[in-house]
Parts: sequence; C-alpha cells; structure tokens
Amino acid sequence: MTATAKELHFRRVAISGVGLLGGSLGMALRQRGLADHVAGIGRDARRLARAAEMGAVDSYSLNLAEGCSEADLIVLCGPVSNILEQLPEAFEAAPAGALITDVGSTKRTIMQRAAKLAREGVSFVGSHPMAGSEKSGATHARADLYEGATVILTPDIGTTDHALATIRAFWSALGMRIVEILPARHDQLLAHLSHLPHLTAAALVALTEQGPRVAPDILRAVAGPGFRDTTRIALGNVPMWLDIFMDNRKAMLESLDQLMDVLRDVRGIILDSDREALRSFLEHAAELRETYENKTSEI
Repeated sequence: MTATAKELHFRRVAISGVGLLGGSLGMALRQRGLADHVAGIGRDARRLARAAEMGAVDSYSLNLAEGCSEADLIVLCGPVSNILEQLPEAFEAAPAGALITDVGSTKRTIMQRAAKLAREGVSFVGSHPMAGSEKSGATHARADLYEGATVILTPDIGTTDHALATIRAFWSALGMRIVEILPARHDQLLAHLSHLPHLTAAALVALTEQGPRVAPDILRAVAGPGFRDTTRIALGNVPMWLDIFMDNRKAMLESLDQLMDVLRDVRGIILDSDREALRSFLEHAAELRETYENKTSEI
C-alpha cells in the first residue's frame, strides 16, 4: 500500500548535488520530519560540510555508490548532463525497493536512459520541480523553496503505479502542486515557457553591446526596472542552462523559429505605422499574461 503525503516517511534519502535545489530539498525533508536521515553526495567536501552546517544534510559522501547504497529514495539534483552520467551508478548501487527521481529541467533523454537501466526492484520516476532562483549553491538554499510551487512528473510506459504514487506523495508532502505529462510533451512545453524565456533574456543583455557606443556606467544607470526584471533570469547557472539548451535542442529550435515569426509580424506592424494593429497586439498580450497570474488555482 502506498503512503499518502501525510503518512509518507523515508528511512534514508540520498541527495546527489547539494546546491540550491538539493540543499533546499534536504532542509525541507529535515524540517518536515519526512526522513530519518538525509545523506548528501557531491564532489567538494568543503561545500558538503557547509551544507551539513546549514542543516541541509545529516551526513555526506564524495562517492555516489556509497551514498546511494542504503537509501530508500535517491534524488539526483545536478545539471542534466550530471544526471545522465550518474543514472547508471545510481541504479547499480540502489538497494532493492529503492526509488530514484531527479530534478532535471529536460525529461525525454533522462527517461530514455532510465528505461534502459531499469532493473527489478528499483524504480525511476522523472520529476521537474518548477522552483529555483537565478542564484545557485547551497548557501542560497531555503526550506520553503518548494512550497506552493508546481512539480511536473513525467511517467512513461515503464513507470509503476506504486512508484508514481509514492513520488506524488513525496512532492505533495513538500507543499508542491502536481502536474503529470509525457516526457516529450514536457520538453516541448518547457521550451516555450521556461527555456526560451531564459535564452531571450540572455539575448536582450547581449543586445546592449550591439547598439550605440555608450559608457557601461551610463547603460547601467539608464536601464530601468523593465530591463532588470525581464533579464534577471539571465543571471542563472550557466552549466545548468547550457545542458538544458543542448539536450532540448529540437524543441528550442522550433520555439526560436516561432518567436522570430512573432517578432517579424510585430516589426511589420511598426513598419506600417499601424497603430490599431499594434494596440490589438499589446492588449491581447496583456490579457493573456493576466491569465498566468492565476497559476495558484487548483490543478
């Protein structure tokens, strides 16, 4: 019988990658009493020791197999390339009955790799918690990072009902809302709603070097809240976003093509000095954007 979110409890949770997401996860698990022991896994002993001091983990290891060997839940929290690299060892080291999940921002490739590695007694469920910040590292971790946010689960044909229900309960116990979609569909949607916005923010920052030659201090002084708010996400973790763009290349190219079509249409409207068409475009965008303010409604 699968535990509900209220009944859920793990003996030992192993978190590989104790940065912002992994560190916040460890804090939340410990604060909510959802695990007897939280073990952190990473490559830098000093950073792991700091995470332990902050209360993100109870213990830590530099060895993935060692860290996973006694866990009943393993959460892979690194960039997509790290998750793909660690999956084989995590599957091999996981004890019978263990569950493995991840926080990767792309899902198709991860799910395909996990399907090839699947073995009896160890289950994998793909997860993508839509939580985070432009800041990175365990020093910015906080126990409430996941509360009220959405997590996307991406079950495939090999996902068991028990594993899916347990991972649902896991994220629900952290205060998250659950959405379930297929891996490929996830990557298409996120290319539009997450990955393309980040790349666009980076492009807008790059554009500041393409205009009239102006002293950098003047540019920074003139840049208002609109520019700063729109481009804030360009400050995000570069290795993580590099992995996302490369792994989700096909969907990103499709989204970029569609964005360029929209921009060409708007350019044509401005070129024609068509005030009413421009008004209509802006009003529709404002009305549509307003609907996203209701994302906290029941899913």
